Amino acid sequence: MRNKHQPSPTDPVAALEILTVEQVSIRLQIPKSSVYERTRFRGSQNTVPVIPHRRVGKYLRFVASEVDSWFLSLPQATKKVRRAYRKARIAACTTVPARASRY
Repeated sequence: MRNKHQPSPTDPVAALEILTVEQVSIRLQIPKSSVYERTRFRGSQNTVPVIPHRRVGKYLRFVASEVDSWFLSLPQATKKVRRAYRKARIAACTTVPARASRY
C-alpha cells in the first residue's frame, strides 16, 4: 500500500522543482538582495517585471520552470553605444595649494 504522504510519479506537483531565495540567486548569478528586490511590486515605476514567487508564511519559494521562463522573457541588451568618458583635467590637478601653517 502506498503511503498517502508520498506523491506518485505521475502527480504534476511532484515534478515541480521548488527553489529558495538562495538557490534562485545562484541560478541567476545575482545577489540574494537582488532576488528580494525583484520580488517586491512597486507599481509602474518598476522597469523589470517581478520574479514569479509564492509566499509560504514568511518565506519565499519559487518554481524553477517559472523562474527560467521569467528570465528568458527579459529583453536582451541591444544598446551597443559605448559610454564616452571625460578625461580628467590634468592642468587643474598639477597645482598644489599652499598649506597654512598651524603655528
